[in-house]
Amino acid sequence: MSSGERGQYKAGEAQGRAQAKTEGMMGKARETAEAAKEKVSGTAQAAGAQAREKTEAAKEKASGTAQGGREQTQEKKEQAGGLLSEKTQAAKEKGAGTTQGAKGKAYEAAEAARETAQAGKEKAYEAAEAARETAQAGKDKTAGALQAAGEHMRSAAEAVKSTLGMGGTGTGGKEAEEERRAGGQ
Repeated sequence: MSSGERGQYKAGEAQGRAQAKTEGMMGKARETAEAAKEKVSGTAQAAGAQAREKTEAAKEKASGTAQGGREQTQEKKEQAGGLLSEKTQAAKEKGAGTTQGAKGKAYEAAEAARETAQAGKEKAYEAAEAARETAQAGKDKTAGALQAAGEHMRSAAEAVKSTLGMGGTGTGGKEAEEERRAGGQ
């Protein structure tokens, strides 16, 4: 084998190793992006489930005030999923370069996936927090209405007692009737 053929052979080997390395890195980038996507999906689903539970409790107490929280949760979940999909697609498209370019692009894809996962977590947390606040507002509103109703019932009971002469210092009842009779005779 001549030195030119050996050089070509070594160049072919180097190119094969570079291609294998590039494919390996792209595989890792895809795995990282997929893991991030699954993590965001799991986080969003867990947050959605938690928000639905809190929303249902608020709905029972405050006649449907938590519907907006549930819609916000779903909207945030969909936004996070769409953003992750866009970032993953961008990472796939960037991966078709040289070995050095592949390393940089794999790192960018992984970083984008991490950022997307973080954004998804934050949006899910915000949606759950909004649902919690809505539920608390409904609970507070219901408590205020019940307290006002209780006070109204107490004052009505006092008025009835007073009218029937069962109250402590009223002008009605047996004592007033006896005084009226004694004064009329």
